[in-house]
Order: sequence, then C-alpha cells, then structure tokens
Amino acid sequence: MREKKECWAFNKEFANAKTKIYLTLIKYSYPSKQIIMSIRYPSGSEWRKWDLHVHTPIDHEWINRPDLSEEDSKKQFAKKYVDFAVQENIEVIAITDHNFCNATSELLIPYIAAEAKKKNITILPGFEITVKDGSGIHLLVIFRENTDLQTIYEVVKRLFPVNTQLIQDKFVPVSDKSIDELKDVLNESTLDYVLAFAHGDRENGILNKATIDGVRRVQEWHKKFVGICQLSKSPKEFTQGFLAQVINKQNEHYKRDIAYICASDCRTIEKENVPEGRHYLGQKFTWIKADPTLEGLKEILYEYELRVAIQERSPANKIPYEVIDEVRFVVDNAIDKQRFTPTSLKLNADLNVVIGGKSSGKSLLLYSIANTIDPKQVFINEDGPDERKRDKYGLKKDNIDFEVKWKNGTTQLFSSNNDLSNSNYSILYIPQSYIQKLADTEGKKTRKEVGKIIRNILLQKEEYGTAYKNFVFEVKRLDASRENFISTFLNALDAYKLSLDGIKSIGDKNAIAVYISQLKAQIEELKSKSSITNDDLEKYSFLRQSLQSLDSELFDLKNDKQKIELYSSDLTASLRGLLAKNEQLVPSIKNTNIRTEVTKQFEIFKSLESFTQEFSKHFLDAQNGIMAESEGAIKAKILSLNEQIAPISKKFIDREEVEKIEGQIQQEYQKLDRIAAYENDIKVKEEQKDKIKTQLFEEYKKTYVQYVEIVKKLNERSAEIAGLVLKGSVKFYTKRFEDRLNDMINKRSSYGYIEDHKLYNIESNIHEVDIEKMIEKMEIIFQDILEGSVVFKTAISTRDALNALFKDDFFDYWEIISGNDEIANMSPGKAGLVLLKLLIELSDSKCPILIDQPEDNLDNRSIYTDLVKYIREKKVVRQFIVVTHNPNIVVGADADNVIVANQNDQDPSRQNEIYQFDYTTGSLEYTLEKDNINKNILTSMGIREHVTDILEGGKEAFQKRESKYRYDV
Repeated sequence: MREKKECWAFNKEFANAKTKIYLTLIKYSYPSKQIIMSIRYPSGSEWRKWDLHVHTPIDHEWINRPDLSEEDSKKQFAKKYVDFAVQENIEVIAITDHNFCNATSELLIPYIAAEAKKKNITILPGFEITVKDGSGIHLLVIFRENTDLQTIYEVVKRLFPVNTQLIQDKFVPVSDKSIDELKDVLNESTLDYVLAFAHGDRENGILNKATIDGVRRVQEWHKKFVGICQLSKSPKEFTQGFLAQVINKQNEHYKRDIAYICASDCRTIEKENVPEGRHYLGQKFTWIKADPTLEGLKEILYEYELRVAIQERSPANKIPYEVIDEVRFVVDNAIDKQRFTPTSLKLNADLNVVIGGKSSGKSLLLYSIANTIDPKQVFINEDGPDERKRDKYGLKKDNIDFEVKWKNGTTQLFSSNNDLSNSNYSILYIPQSYIQKLADTEGKKTRKEVGKIIRNILLQKEEYGTAYKNFVFEVKRLDASRENFISTFLNALDAYKLSLDGIKSIGDKNAIAVYISQLKAQIEELKSKSSITNDDLEKYSFLRQSLQSLDSELFDLKNDKQKIELYSSDLTASLRGLLAKNEQLVPSIKNTNIRTEVTKQFEIFKSLESFTQEFSKHFLDAQNGIMAESEGAIKAKILSLNEQIAPISKKFIDREEVEKIEGQIQQEYQKLDRIAAYENDIKVKEEQKDKIKTQLFEEYKKTYVQYVEIVKKLNERSAEIAGLVLKGSVKFYTKRFEDRLNDMINKRSSYGYIEDHKLYNIESNIHEVDIEKMIEKMEIIFQDILEGSVVFKTAISTRDALNALFKDDFFDYWEIISGNDEIANMSPGKAGLVLLKLLIELSDSKCPILIDQPEDNLDNRSIYTDLVKYIREKKVVRQFIVVTHNPNIVVGADADNVIVANQNDQDPSRQNEIYQFDYTTGSLEYTLEKDNINKNILTSMGIREHVTDILEGGKEAFQKRESKYRYDV
C-alpha cells in the first residue's frame, strides 16, 4: 500500500511548502472500504476546545473506579462524563484507553458517544499503545468519529501476540510492533486515522531521554507519518535546554514540522483530590480551529500555526460588532420567490472565500453584503455617480431585500440603508478591478493622484486623519490669509497712491510756504500804515499764531476722530464674530467639566463687549466723549482768541483787506496741514506696505512648513508597514504654476516673461522645494507685477496676478517601494497588490474586508508567495470575504469557510434543485463523495469536492496534472 502523498499541482516549490500541500485533499490514497464523509458545519472552521488524550474507567489507573457491571451504571457514568466535559467547555474528546479494550462489550465509548451527541460534543475513538521502540514509546491512534469499534479492536489485536490480554489490572502490555509496523497494520486496515506521540516530554515520551536517546530517537522522531506530538505544556513555555531546541527547531538533528498539542491524559472527572501528576478531564486541552471531526484534526498537520493555540482563553477574539455573522436574501415580497435561496449563509470570523463557476452569483453576493452595510462606499468604488450602480443587480426592482446580521445581533436591511447615508457599521469594500484602477498611473492619472490615493489610505487611522484635517484647515486659513494680505497690501498701496495724489491736488508745499510769506508781507505793509502801537502789533501776531496752531490742532483732532470711529466699528464687528464662534463651540463640548471651564474663560469676552461700548462712549460720545470735550475746548480757545483779535483788527486802516488776507493765510496753512497729514499717511503706508509684503512671503513659507510637518507626521504612519517602504516628501507643481501665470500674461507685450523668470532651472513638471531660492525669484516677479514690468491681459487685475503668484502649488509626493521597485515602475499586478496591502495595513478600523478577485493581474507565484501569505497573516485580525477563482487563495490561505455559489442553466452538470441562485457553506475539511442521485449539486458533495470540481476541474484533471508534474512518483 503506497503512502499517502500530498501534492501541489503548480510547482515543486509549492509541493514542499508547509501550507495546505494537499491542494484539493483528494482521497485517492485510501481506496478504502470505509466511507469518508463528514458533518457539515455551516460556519466553517471555528475555534473549539479539544482534549485529544483522555481515558475512561477501563484504564487500570482510573481514580476511584466506579462499578460499571450493569448497562444502567454505564449510561449514568457516561452522562456524568459528558456533563463534566460540558462544564469544561470541551467540544471534541479523543478517548484513547490503553490498548483499547479486551472486548468491545467493555467499552464505554458507545455510551459516552450517545450522551455526547445530545450535547454536540464529538467523540473520536482511539487507543494509546506502547510500541517496542526504545524502552517503549507511547503513541496515540485516533480514528474517524464514525469508525466501527469492532474493526478498531481487530486492528489492536494484530499489534500484540495472539491471546494477549490487552488491558490488565496492574500494568499495560507492550506491543511487539515498532512504529513502522504499527503504521503498516493501520494502513492495511483501510481505516482513516491520525498518529501522535503521547506525552512526548514525559515518561515513555519520544523526547524523554529515559525512553529513547541518540540516533535511534532521531530516527523515530522523523517518522513523518506521526504528525502530532503531545506536550505537558505550551511550546512557548519551553525556553531553554534540549526540549526548547527541538520545539523551536534550533537543533539540526531534530528539525521537522510537527503539530504540538496539550491534553489531559485524564484519570478522573473529579476536580478534588487529584493526585500530583494526574489530571481531570479537560484540565489540559488545545484550542483547534477546525470542524470537530477527524478531518478537522488533520488540518493541524498542515496548518499548525493557524489552527492550533495552547492557552486559556479562546483565540477567537474579534470584536462582535466587527464580524458579520450571517447574510441572506429576503424574498418574502419578491416577484420571483425562486430567484434566490432564502436560507441564511453563515460566515466565519476569519477567512471566507466565495467560489463558483462563471455568473454563479459570487460577485452578486459580495456586492449585496457591501451595499447593505455601506452603500456610499459601494457607490463610490463601483464607479459612481452612475445611479444604475446603486442597484446593478435589480434586487430593489424585483422586490428582493438583503439582510446582514452582525455577531453582536445587529441586523441591517438593504431596503433601510440604500440612501447612501453613512452606516454605523464599517467595511472595506474592494470590487473587481478597483485596485487595478487605482494602480493605473498611466493615461489621465497623474503622480499627484496616486499620491492622493496613498494619502487617503494613510489617513484611515484616526490620529493621522485628525492631524490631516487640522493641516487642511491651517492651509486653507493660510490661503485666505495670503489673499487678505494681498488685499491689505493693495489697499495700503492704493492709500499710498491716494495720498500722493492728494498732495498733488493741494499743491507744492514750498510754493504754498512762499505764498504764505507773501501774504504775511502784505499784512505787514498794511500794519505799517496803520496808527497802532507796537504792543498791539506784537499781541496781534501772537494771537494769530496761536489761532493757527489751534486750527491745525482741530484739523488733527478731526482726523483722529475718524480713525477711532473706524477702529471702534471694526472692533465691534470682530467681537461679534468671536462671540458667535464661542456660541458654536461651547455646546459642542461633551465633557461637562471642560465645558464649564471654557464657559468661565469666555467671560473675558463679555468684559471685552463692555470695553468696546465704554471705549466708543469714552472717545466718541457727543456730550461727554474725550473727542467732543477736546473739540469743544479748542473751539472755545479759538473763539476767545478771535474775541481778543477783534479790537486790534479794528485799528487797521484797511481792516477788511487784512481780514481777507488773514483768511487766505489760514486757508494756506490748512493746505499745509493736509499735506502734512498726507505725508504722515504716506510714511505709515510705506512702512505698512513693506511689513505686509514681508508678512505675505512669511505666510507663503508657513504654507510650505505645514506640508513639511504633515508629511513628517504621515511618514510616522508609513513606518508601520512591514515589507514596504513608503516615503513622503514635499514637492512643487512647477508646470501648474507656470501655466497659470502664462495664461494671464499679455503675450504680445510680455512674451517669454515666465520662461525668463523660472523658479527652477531644471526642466520638470515637479521639483523638490528650495523655499528660500523660490522666494528670491518670486520677489522679483512680485515687484515686476507692481511696477507693470510684466503686462497682463486686460481682464487681469493686479490682485488677480498676485493671487496667482501666491497660490498653493505644494503637494505631498509619495514613493512606494517593494523590493527594488517603485510603484510607478511596477507592473499593474504588483502595484495593485501593494495598494491592497496599504488599504488593509493602514486602516485603523478592524472592520470586515470584502474583496472581489484580488488575484486579477497576478501570476500564480505572486498569488502564492505574496497575496496568500498576506491574507494568512491578516485574517487573524480582520474578517475577510473574498470572491476568487484561484485555488491558491482558497487552499493556500487556508480558507476557514468556503461559500459555494451556483446559478442554474450556466453549466448542465451543475444544477440547483429549486432556486436560480443558491449557495452552500462549510469548511475545507468537510468532505462527502458525490452523490449522483442528488439533484441539487450544492448538497450532492462536500466542500472539499466542490473545491476540487470548480477550481481544479475535477479529481481526474488534478491527478492528470499531478502525473505530468511527476509529483505522484
């Protein structure tokens, strides 16, 4: 009888891989009399507690052995035994009494199995045997759950000399067979079984020096057909010494792949008074993710790392609201109630794969799940805004609903969530070809758009998303700030020009001064002709000079009043804006203490409101304001001076002429006052312009700094990705900058101006940023715009030109390197895989991931070495639902649940009995040879057989390829 070979149909390298080597698990090795079939568990492989080495009172070392002479007593004990297992949450028990039994009538297995069935506990029959190798190595032989007990008994008898009493009261007889001979006898029996080294690190264990040592132990240890080794504790607890070296594959002589388990080797179902070194049922156990069957147990021979956990708590630790539990089509009101099966499809918390022939309903199912949970995401990812994509399979039109039930019990209906509103439940939905569209950097897609994709992926973690929102807010604020500075600068420039024009409209200051002197000379001449004393003349001159000073003071006071009125108005408007923002902020703060403290701090704004009112009243009140008081005082002084001047004026010969000339002098002095005011404004506006210009360029630099800081922050996030180098930098979109200004320039008058004033000498659409050199060149363009050295089109204002000059053309530039390739140079398939990893790796959420045919554009080697490896790693922390045609993903990634889809009339050999679209679910270990009488293709065979049929073209096709590759030799 040839030994079973596990083969891969694609490559020799795959054939030697530790992952699911038996690609479709075809049972050609055992053309057995035993019918191989399993119970279907619709959720697929799940974590369960297994105790794979237990005994019953048949064992001579059972503690406080009960009287089991009567059948009723056996039934009572069996119930007690199973109740204890239920108490310990054990779901699979391998009963492995030493040497099985002396007669099948003694066995407790039938009674325990009957009780266990009521509690959904699986009993695997088997036995523990001491082979002759070494001083007697103990092995466990575990059979299929439905194995005939008499057949097992006959097998055990062949392992001992004739007439040997297999179970004795004080010791356990040793077989006269070696490990190899044991295997031969088992193979000849055609029974399906698994072999394990019992208590490997303890007495009679393969790794115990007292049992066997040296070359002989190495030889026995490398019996590949013994694929399991029981230990007394978790492999992680062996940290030093020989055992640690063996378990951690550090000893070259003992290096091999083997599955380690813990089991109770129990001798009691009582927790009290258990002797040291003994254990009660379930006291030691192993978590195994598999159907509770022998086929499930075999999974750990190939998928030990994914399928076995030795720890107290269940490894199934996903959050219930992040796991979809089941889905179904709701056809109660459907026009065609036989279009879809109404049966709920159970999902696994880890990797679910959807397989089926062409147009079998695979993508339809995935789309329906996604569209029920998050229609907005589906709408976007399915190439929206095409309204037809909102119901592209016509479910709504045909009155068919869809239901998704989460692990926490929450239920969602498509009909209640199809308005593109945001759902409280999250998924990552990647429809067919979506990744490839993202990865396509040619054609209309620019490198900046690829950067946007990468950035969006980076921002899915809340901390970085918040940082980016703050960045965007600040950049927009700086955009507005630059526009305000440009506006303020131009206003200051206009005011500056107005002041210059104002002086011109008044006249030349020196000419006015000369004219005043001439007028004063005329008065002096008139004075000299008058009969007036010198004292009166001196007094008159003093009074006139004082009056002139008061006129100037009154002029300045009126200017000051205008400025204070404008300031007061601006202050009131600004304060109202702040108060409005405060009113928006306070109610939005959830923390009561913080809200109270913020409200308290905002009291200062109420005092500012009072301050504004008092300020305006203090200066501008018509009755009591300082301005009114000052103006009144000055006018009173002017009145007093005029009263003092009047008597003297009467003494002049030509009094009217003197007063006329004095009026002219006063007017000319007022002109000088206005010129002085304009000159002061010119000086202020000059300083203001220079300051605003400096601030404008500083704001531009601040915008660049914002990009530098956000890229630095996002680079922290990118460092979290294993196996990929993701690096961000800040670049300048030079072409856009130049094109924008060129479009505004008058080509006839200023052709080639931008070409002559390039910010960068090297020709490129984008550039690394040298901010200081950029600003040096921008200052030249800035000045040329103001001076008119560069001529713009008629419709383009100076404001337009400056806004164009200072527009934000910075952007974050992202490089993704995998191996030696940067994403721009990757094939579409590899680039797609990299982006897929990014989407999954950098998502802050642990929500389910729905992917339609991720293998697109990837060769089989890339699928196996990259995609499969990645899914295997990530399914531990995220639920996956994957539509695929590729066996590497189904088998290589160790799918926990396979959903088989089928549509009638697509393949004559695969027909549903009732429904047009039908589905079935289950694990890879669920096997059932095809029943040709069954009219429903989905229930006519096991999941394993469906995988073989759909993905491999059938058993014969697989075997033929195996032969061609010479893997059957």
